[in-house]
This record gives sequence, C-alpha cells and structure tokens, in this order.
Amino acid sequence: MNRRVLCLSTLLAAVALLPARSDAQQLSVGGNLGWMFDTEVDRLSIGADVRYALKDARWALNPRFTYFLWSEGASGWQLDGNVLYRFP
Repeated sequence: MNRRVLCLSTLLAAVALLPARSDAQQLSVGGNLGWMFDTEVDRLSIGADVRYALKDARWALNPRFTYFLWSEGASGWQLDGNVLYRFP
C-alpha cells in the first residue's frame, strides 16, 4: 500500500506544480484519476494528460501517461498519444 500512496502523491505533486495554461506555447497540462469496473482485479488508475496546440489552433497533440495500481501490489502503465481536432 505504501507504494501506491507514494506513486499517487508523486504524480499529483508533479501535476499541481505544472502551469495550467501557457498562452505563448498553447500548452495545457492536467491529470486524471480512474477506476476500472468489471475486471478480475480492481484497477485504480492515475495519469497525466498534456495538450499542445499546433499553429492551426484546431489541431492539438495529446500525449497521455496512465499508471494502473492493481491488487496484490502489482502495477502496470500505458503510454499513448492522440491527435485532436476541434470542429468549428
């Protein structure tokens, strides 16, 4: 359990210390917290989400990191990226 608390505290502190929005760079940072239902093991997940707007403000890059805290002290992670488009 101490490992879970340490990971959660570290991620929340990192997200809290980052700027919420920088208009000069069009960068926004956030976090997420989730729970997976209907699985063999309970899965709490915590993560970080970044959005970087490209020159055309309708397009943005969205890398994400998610850390899963499973039962019995096991863990896993997921790294993914998205390209977002804001419809007019």
